[in-house]
Formats: sequence, C-alpha cells, structure tokens
Amino acid sequence: MLVLRLLRDSVTSEREILSQLQTTYGFSPSEGEFVRLEDYLLSKGFATVKSSERVNELAITAAGISLLRRLEDEYRVLVSVIEPSQGDGQGSVSH
Repeated sequence: MLVLRLLRDSVTSEREILSQLQTTYGFSPSEGEFVRLEDYLLSKGFATVKSSERVNELAITAAGISLLRRLEDEYRVLVSVIEPSQGDGQGSVSH
C-alpha cells in the first residue's frame, strides 16, 4: 500500500521509493523483498516501468489506483473497529 501511495503522487525510481519508505515510514525492505514486490506489481498490472535516460521509474496504473483505493478503504474500516475499542474503559483512563 505504501509503494502504491508513493506512485500515486508521481512517477518514481526504485531508489527514490526506497528512500521515501525509509525517511517517511521508517521501513527498509531488503533488495530481494523490494524486487519481489516490484515484480508482483508489474505482473499484476498495478504498475508499469517508464524508462528515462539511465533510470527506470515506476508509475501506477488504473488497476493500481483501484487496488490502492480498496486497500485504503479496508484500512479505514480496520482503524474504525480498533479505535472505538480503545476507549471502552478496559484499562484506559479518560480525562
């Protein structure tokens, strides 16, 4: 979901994606993990490769945007289920 979010904002190189994952989210996938994710996104049609000079950049596709929307909707549902249960009085203190 994070990679698709980054791609939604702009066409981005692998190096830029890895840097943004680290600086923004504190997440550092190994090269192998990233290659597997990239291969998956490309094979399923969620992203495409755009070559510019010596750099390959990834771009999100319409299918990728659709997937990202579904993932974000699922995330919101999960958060809405978790948040109310945190204020249920079991060990929490209200002020």
